[in-house]
Amino acid sequence: MPNSGRPRAGLELARSLRARRVSPVVQLAPLDRQDVVAMVASCLGSPAVPDEVVEFAARADGVPFMVEELLAPALSSGALVAKAESWRVRERAESMVPRCRRAGGVGG
Repeated sequence: MPNSGRPRAGLELARSLRARRVSPVVQLAPLDRQDVVAMVASCLGSPAVPDEVVEFAARADGVPFMVEELLAPALSSGALVAKAESWRVRERAESMVPRCRRAGGVGG
């Protein structure tokens, strides 16, 4: 979806609630690479995560919800597969999801 320069509806709602002192808005920083690795390892139940899997999960731009949203369909479609005691991304996984765009996206 193109960025029209306007905040998305959810962000507008959050700002409105904060302005009326109904609810605080907590802005979270994106996960760094080390945190993404730890999250992917936890989601996959694996002590080590190959770089190719981390690169795939990095498409989420550090947004934890999106990391999970990338992994779930990749697992269920067979684009992310267990290999011995590790994981592998099949070529078709690369076409599954576009990279996230931070500009105008989550928190933008």
